[in-house]
Amino acid sequence: MIVLSPYSYKIAQNYAQALFEISMQRGEIEDLCQSFFRITQVLKQEPALKKILKNPLLNSIDRKKFISLLVFKKVEPLFFFIIDKKRFNLLEEIAESFFEKINAYKNITHVKLESAHAFNQEQLEILRGKLKTLVGPRHFHIEEKLNPHLLGSFRLNVDGKILDLSVATHVQNIIQEHHV
Repeated sequence: MIVLSPYSYKIAQNYAQALFEISMQRGEIEDLCQSFFRITQVLKQEPALKKILKNPLLNSIDRKKFISLLVFKKVEPLFFFIIDKKRFNLLEEIAESFFEKINAYKNITHVKLESAHAFNQEQLEILRGKLKTLVGPRHFHIEEKLNPHLLGSFRLNVDGKILDLSVATHVQNIIQEHHV
């Protein structure tokens, strides 16, 4: 997650909302989503390029040329609008807010699963069922991360709420209780 000032956060939210509404009206939501994804991936993979593109001395024509290489032609004007309004420096934040709106629209909840051992498909389906019982009927996108230091069981992060059932945490809690 990217940390912004409240002012920049609000600007990113407003642009994301406007782009979401316009792309919905035009039937271009998937094109815009894929375009944002491509751009954010390139910027993550190439930090030097990111610095160059955010440089205030770079003119808007060059930024537009870069954007044209990565986005669908139908949604180019939406990205050009961001550039023309001098908000390119907030592009990643706008994308993050846009993805949040897409997830809410599609009723998708992102779940981070950290476990000592990889879950198989059956275990993942059981987890999805339990999550539906706890959180409600949604689609769950589960991002798995292996962490052998947990010693067993798992940690879940759902919408910022953490459920920690790891053996390592239980052992730490026992030690703290007896040494306090």
